[in-house]
Amino acid sequence: MELLKQRDLVSMIYRLGLAGGRIAEAARLMERDFPGMIRMKADISGSTYSDIYGGYLAALNSLFLTVVEDGPGIFNAINQAGPKSEFYVPLFTGNNPIVGQVVEEGAGIPLISFSRDAGGLVPKKVAAGAVFTDDSLRTQSGAENAVRELSQGVILARDISLCGDLISGAGLTRAATADVLADLKALADAVNQSGFGYFFWAYSPGAANYLATLTGSGGNLVFPDATLQGGVILGIPALVSRALTDLDSLLLLDARTIVTGASGIEVKWSSAAAVEMADNPAMHSVTPASPTGKITSLFQTECSCLLGILSSAWKIMKASGVGVLTDLSAAWAIGSEVQSS
Repeated sequence: MELLKQRDLVSMIYRLGLAGGRIAEAARLMERDFPGMIRMKADISGSTYSDIYGGYLAALNSLFLTVVEDGPGIFNAINQAGPKSEFYVPLFTGNNPIVGQVVEEGAGIPLISFSRDAGGLVPKKVAAGAVFTDDSLRTQSGAENAVRELSQGVILARDISLCGDLISGAGLTRAATADVLADLKALADAVNQSGFGYFFWAYSPGAANYLATLTGSGGNLVFPDATLQGGVILGIPALVSRALTDLDSLLLLDARTIVTGASGIEVKWSSAAAVEMADNPAMHSVTPASPTGKITSLFQTECSCLLGILSSAWKIMKASGVGVLTDLSAAWAIGSEVQSS
């Protein structure tokens, strides 16, 4: 039986809250309220139709993966439109496109050579965690908040790492100027070389605010189809991501030149652990270090910690598939009321 993505993930987190984090009790509540819902063939090996406990964990992780992968992230857009691969599988790369030619009878057909990337996709572990009071997770709204914050945290963390790699591996990097159209055309000239790509822009909320309100001669909008959430720029879809705020850059991407892969989703829950309450925790199992702040007992404070963990990977197959416009804030006066005329 299919689960309905975020709504059902909220239901499962909510019942975990009611059950105080006890998986078996949460599974019993789900089975009581939604008969047969988790009596499915689990994706995780070792679980069976009758294994409610294992089925619950498998369904929980499967739903979280679905919610994350259906999110509005830059990785998700590339993953849906571009090539995909398993981890560590050799890849074939090349900056020269295959171009067919008219061949005379008996003549040899021209070939294009490709380079082999023996390493393939190397996964990065992407994770996000949050601490919630037990009382808040015993409410539907609290469970909704937990799902939203956890999924958005994973999406954002992955996009920050992805965008950093895309910028460092771009075929063209250009500093922004006051001439926005010239800037965007330079990226288009660099990336749109075959006409067969799947293109989209990616930029920060500040850049979105600027482009959506940019006016030209006569007070007309330069990009009438641009919105605060992206919209369309020069006929190309635009994605807005907070991941690009600190990077202060705008990207033009050809998704078909970027290989992606993702797997290994896991949701972890604990109400008895001790956690370092910091967004830059110093604790490390390989190189032990003292925590940056106080260690808090979840049991003593009647709280629970939710962790969302997955492995993702990406690789630029052709540098010409990425164009970057840097230093937006200075050139476009992002964040102020100054606007081009």
